[in-house]
Amino acid sequence: MHKTLFSCLLLAMLSACKVTETPTTVQSLAVQNYHESIRFYLKGDYEKSLESLEKVLIEKPNHDAAHYLKSQIYMEEGKLDEASASLLAAGKADPKNTYFASEIAYMYGERGQFETAASHFEVLISKFPSESAYYYGAYQNYIKAANLGKALSTLKKQELAFGASPENCFNQYKTYLAWKKTKEAVRTLETGLSLFPTEPLFLANLVDVYLQNNQIDKAIPLLDNLCEVDPENGLAKFLYGDYLVQAGQIEKGEKLLGECLLLNGPTIQQKFDTFLSFQKKYGCTQSNKDLLTSFAESYPNEALAYSMLGDLFVLCKEPRKAIEQYEKSLPIQPNAYPVWQQILFLLYQEELWDPLLKKSETCMQSFPNQPFPYLTQAIALNKKSRFQEAEELCESGLLMCVNQNNIASELLFQKAISRFNRNLSKDAMILFNESFQLQPNNVALKADAANEILENALFVTLSDSLIEICLQTEPKNPKYLAIKGRVFYTRNDIPAAIKWIENALELGYPKKLGEEWLGDCFEKLGNKEKAKEHWKQALEAGNDTERLRKKQLH
Repeated sequence: MHKTLFSCLLLAMLSACKVTETPTTVQSLAVQNYHESIRFYLKGDYEKSLESLEKVLIEKPNHDAAHYLKSQIYMEEGKLDEASASLLAAGKADPKNTYFASEIAYMYGERGQFETAASHFEVLISKFPSESAYYYGAYQNYIKAANLGKALSTLKKQELAFGASPENCFNQYKTYLAWKKTKEAVRTLETGLSLFPTEPLFLANLVDVYLQNNQIDKAIPLLDNLCEVDPENGLAKFLYGDYLVQAGQIEKGEKLLGECLLLNGPTIQQKFDTFLSFQKKYGCTQSNKDLLTSFAESYPNEALAYSMLGDLFVLCKEPRKAIEQYEKSLPIQPNAYPVWQQILFLLYQEELWDPLLKKSETCMQSFPNQPFPYLTQAIALNKKSRFQEAEELCESGLLMCVNQNNIASELLFQKAISRFNRNLSKDAMILFNESFQLQPNNVALKADAANEILENALFVTLSDSLIEICLQTEPKNPKYLAIKGRVFYTRNDIPAAIKWIENALELGYPKKLGEEWLGDCFEKLGNKEKAKEHWKQALEAGNDTERLRKKQLH
């Protein structure tokens, strides 16, 4: 209680104190000392306030307000025994003071004397049956004393005095439940629902009871009602939505499931599973994006929320946004190696060589025994023409490969590229062959080799033979068709190059690469305008490479 308000209460108590046949000088001296004690109390000088109160009580031992002020001072000083004694003295001095009586009842409850506290509240109920707080005080203390019979009896009295209420009915239910009287508990809930049909407490608990007892037919209509009267109940929407989906009411069920994802109630895992089902069924939709973005914002400390959003952006062919989301998850869960792998792969795919260098190095520091970051850093170093460093990284990465022929093959491939670009062609070809031998069925690796060496006039024939092997295996693979077009480009057969690249685009080759290569073809034909038009389309399709930017400047 605020001290100023408390002082007003104490002054009011003083004016209400009985003064029976007391000499005026004694009375005035008591009043003077009492006022002085209040002033000291308001200043926080409890010691002097207590001294003044002792003077009051010497003159007037039954000064109820003085005893009460002492109890408050002792309470604030943490002297509970002294506070209790002074409060009891105040009550004894003025036994008709209901405020003191209720404070004494609360005091017994706070000190763990629950039966005594409840009996004091019972006395107050008998005197003031219209004060609902006294019923609640008695009920709470009987509950704490494990006297469930009297607790229930108190609730019945309260119901007779005030009529039925949701709170009273629910407390009766909880009391029966604690008493292990399950039938009476359920009956009380059902009665409560009949009286208050839109009360979420009754609906939710009855749904729980019915589901536990496998009474699905009773639970489902209540779940429907609960979703309407309590739209913020995420668990109700999750349960009902899941039921509707299983029952074939897909549209309504999925609507409820979507709504529950941003509400409290379902577990994080339940929400993740729901997102995955939406993503699997509907793929890249704006609805899924909005939903998962809002979810990640609502749970900023859930790494899985960001990685799932990253997965969705990958599905939506928005790799830059995917990288951004994956990177948000790493400070929360830095040991999530699969997320690191995905980031490195996307940086490679987007030809972001400088970020790939930095991220690969950081990943190697965190996971020194994993060969994949050695591979991605070697790729970036080769792309940055730092061929000797790339080869050294490949050597280190190969030492980490244990039963990982796929990565070992790729590392040998990058080592071959570093040799090839240092005019060590024979060494490079040996390494290419070693790489192929580790993955004899990996046709894509041969296509990558063809793509790497085709710009060297000495190896155009070899490049062509490699890509022919690939096309014999998969004649409609758009990547192989595009590389074949690049072979024709290198041989200056531009019409054939355009034909093959356009064919690749029709079959799904990434527009951001195919349009760039078409631009190269038209530039070679001397058609600058047409070349720029295709390069622009490549840029708009997401090709933001340094290579393309340089072409646009010339």
